[in-house]
Amino acid sequence: MAKKKGNIPTFNEVVDCFKSKGVVDEIQHRKFWNYYESNGWMVGKNKMRMWRAAVSGWVTREEERRRVPSSTQTRDSKTVAELKYESAKVLSEKIKHWEECESKAPLEETQIKTLNRLRNELKELTIE
Repeated sequence: MAKKKGNIPTFNEVVDCFKSKGVVDEIQHRKFWNYYESNGWMVGKNKMRMWRAAVSGWVTREEERRRVPSSTQTRDSKTVAELKYESAKVLSEKIKHWEECESKAPLEETQIKTLNRLRNELKELTIE
C-alpha cells in the first residue's frame, strides 16, 4: 500500500510498529488498520497526529483486556438448569405479586396482559 498524504501510515508501517512492541498477531495489526482506515484516521473529531502513540495505546488496552476479565467473564459459571431455576423463581414472585393485587381489586387490562405474559414465560421455562 502506497504512502498517503499527511501523517497517515502505510499498512506495513503499522505492522512494523506493532512488531517493535512485540505484537506479532496479524489480527491486531489488521483490526487497528481497519478501524482507523474506516474512520479516516480520526480521533474523535480531530485528525490523528501521532499514530505510533495510537498503536501503543491499542497494545496497552489489548493487554489490559486480556488480563482483566470482563463482567460477563467474572460471573459465576452457572448451568442452564440453575439459570432456569433462578428465572422461574423471579417469574413466580412477580406472578404472586400480581395475583395478590388481583385479589384486592380488579386489574386493568394492561396489568392482566402483564400477568398472562409472566404466566406464559414461566410455562415456557418449565417446559423446556
